[in-house]
Amino acid sequence: MSSTTISTASSTSTDLPNEKIGYSALVIVIAAGAIGPIVIRMALGEGVSPISIVAMRLLLATIILTPFVLRNYREQVRLVTRRQLILIALSGFWLAVHFMGFTGSLNKTSVLMTTVIVATNPLWAAILEAVFLRTRAHSLVWIGIACAIIGGAVIAFGGTGAVLNNPDPLGGGLLALLGAIASAIYLLIGRSVQTRISLIPYIWMVYGFAALTATTFSILSGNSLTGYSAAGYFWVVVITFLLQLLTHGSINLALRYFAATYVSIFLQVSVIGNVFFAFIFFDEVPKELQLIGAATVIIGVILATIGRGRRQAKNLIKEA
Repeated sequence: MSSTTISTASSTSTDLPNEKIGYSALVIVIAAGAIGPIVIRMALGEGVSPISIVAMRLLLATIILTPFVLRNYREQVRLVTRRQLILIALSGFWLAVHFMGFTGSLNKTSVLMTTVIVATNPLWAAILEAVFLRTRAHSLVWIGIACAIIGGAVIAFGGTGAVLNNPDPLGGGLLALLGAIASAIYLLIGRSVQTRISLIPYIWMVYGFAALTATTFSILSGNSLTGYSAAGYFWVVVITFLLQLLTHGSINLALRYFAATYVSIFLQVSVIGNVFFAFIFFDEVPKELQLIGAATVIIGVILATIGRGRRQAKNLIKEA
């Protein structure tokens, strides 16, 4: 699974014709999500540092979107309030942290461990809602969290199936966990802003602040954005178009046709693709305990996602 994130709170399904478009978008998301970690590993293999990859993909995506946004949404951007801008900046910061955690994890541990742990972001979103927003979680959410904890422990005891020069499963797991929590914070902060600003200018501004954050981290940590091989830059460009633009756009297109809960569950399928391509390209063979743990975590995420969807639907009925 790629580092793409999705909010089950800010989107709802709509009765639009021709659901084939929606299903086509889901297929694109799953395919891109399956190959996404592999492409990132390719860039890492060329010696590009994780932080530099994140900074460059965000900078490039922002630059690509800038002419389109200024031509079509200039007035909407100009009317953004100070409060909205602060929230967008915070969203961008945590999005950058999410990408840095995800990419850094791929440099230390197996694709399976990274993608499964990062995919737990709906669980962390539910926990943060319960703690900070005083939202009462559905029972399925707590069952899902329990499954994820058990599955995570099983994965940890299962070791690493990564074929890396200096594997660090503990460090990689912690970075993936940071990526999952950062993703949940990013989604929760951005929820109120997304309902008031069109998607494209919102993404452009978030990417801009995320690029500023990642570039700052890159400079402070001594990771240059220059001096890499042509192949390294090629893979960064592929990452930008495949993950930053195509995948993100396809998710939002799918959300026009299907409920966010359905899309979130469907995205868990990409983990299977992650394991397959990691085996093909990097000879990563998951151990039996890792597969059992990963399956338990995925089940937990699905249960929690369904639980969040039911709770939100119930709240909407009460408000009506």
